[in-house]
Amino acid sequence: MGNIKYLYILMFLSSFSVFSQQAFTISVPNIKKSVGEIQVSVFDTNESFLKEGKEFRIYRFKVTSQSQKFTIKDLPNAEYAFIIYHDINNNKDIDKNFFGIPKEPYGFSKNFKPRFSSPDFQDCSVSVGNTDSITINLL
Repeated sequence: MGNIKYLYILMFLSSFSVFSQQAFTISVPNIKKSVGEIQVSVFDTNESFLKEGKEFRIYRFKVTSQSQKFTIKDLPNAEYAFIIYHDINNNKDIDKNFFGIPKEPYGFSKNFKPRFSSPDFQDCSVSVGNTDSITINLL
C-alpha cells in the first residue's frame, strides 16, 4: 500500500510544469552546405554560458538540406541560451582562426550578433515552455 501511495504522489508532482517537457524546434534557414552536422549547445545559467564543457545539454543533428528544423524532445521547461554551429568537416570541434574567431558557421538564440564582445546569457536566453520553437540564423 505504501508504494502505491508514493506512486500517486510522484504522478501528481510530475503534472506540474517544472517537470514538464515538450517538443522544442530550432529552425536553421541558411545552411550553405548540406554536409556535416549541426551541434546545438544548451546552457541553463549565466555562470556556465559560453564555457566549453559546462553545457546543460548537447545535441548533434545530421545536415541534409540547406534549411532544416531540429526537434529536441527531452528539454525541461526553463530558461535556456542556445549556441549552434555547423560542423562542416564533422570533427566534433568548432574550427577557429588564430584570434579564436570561429571559421565554421555559428549562431546564437535570439539571433544575437556579436560586435565587440561575446553575448551574455540574457542576450540569448529564451523560455522553453512559453515558446515551442525558435529560428537561429548562422553567421
